[in-house]
Amino acid sequence: MTKIINFIAAIYMLYATKLECDKRLFMILCVSIILDYFTGIINSQIKGKSFDKNYALIGILKKMNYFVVLLVSLSFDLMIQHNTNFTNIVPVTTFVATWLIVNELISIITNITNKDIVPKKLTDYLKKIRGKLND
Repeated sequence: MTKIINFIAAIYMLYATKLECDKRLFMILCVSIILDYFTGIINSQIKGKSFDKNYALIGILKKMNYFVVLLVSLSFDLMIQHNTNFTNIVPVTTFVATWLIVNELISIITNITNKDIVPKKLTDYLKKIRGKLND
């Protein structure tokens, strides 16, 4: 677990210092990933499924890949900054972070819809948005 936290902290430090971009997006992404993971576990318990360590590990690895994607986008932005006069513009990272956050938020809402907390029209609309994002 310490290695995972160190990995995320290293990405945050690169994200925050090297690019001087909006740190709030990174924090929102981290919180959304954690909430999605735990609402997914709660949702599976509500459905009566037993906790599966292997499935949980796959979920954690999938979330870790989000940070790898974020690192790749940071690399693109660093190349853009190096080869142009733009110093504080991070279009690729901002887009990728926003895309990941939207996907996580939709997943959180999908996870909690089984308790009839969220109106069906809203979940249908969000699933439609998710479909368009993934196309």
